[in-house]
Amino acid sequence: MKHYALIVGTILALILPAGLALAHGDASVKVSPVMANPGDSITLIGGDLASNVPVTLHLIGADGKQLDLGNANTDDDGAFTSSVTLPAGLGMGVYEVHATADDDTVVAKLGIGMDPSQDTAEHRGNMDMNDGTVNDAGSGG
Repeated sequence: MKHYALIVGTILALILPAGLALAHGDASVKVSPVMANPGDSITLIGGDLASNVPVTLHLIGADGKQLDLGNANTDDDGAFTSSVTLPAGLGMGVYEVHATADDDTVVAKLGIGMDPSQDTAEHRGNMDMNDGTVNDAGSGG
C-alpha cells in the first residue's frame, strides 16, 4: 500500500503545472504567467475556496520574508481573480504566492527572472525589505 501511495504522489507531482498547487480538497490558486520580472503585472486565479470571503495575497521568499500583494474577494463559487504588480526590487529566484481565505491557504510558485520548475536551493528568491520596500537580496538595502 505504501508503494501505491508513493506512485500516485509521484504521478501527481509530475502532472501538476508549476503555477498550480492544491490545498484542502480542490481549492487552488494559479499564477499567470508563472515566470515574470520585477515590475511586471501577474494575475492570480483562485478556485474552490470559501464563498464570499476576503482573500489575503502574499509573496513569500525562501528567507521567509512576506510581502503583502493585496486582497481579493471570493464570489458565490469560491473563486477570485486579482491582478497585482510585482515590486521593482525583487531578486531573481523562485517565490511562493499564498492566497488565504478563512482557514484555507493555497500556494503556487512564481519564478522571477526564471522558470519556477528550476526550483533548487540556490535559486530560491530572497527579499531584503527595508522601510516597506523590497531590494535585491544581498544589496544591503
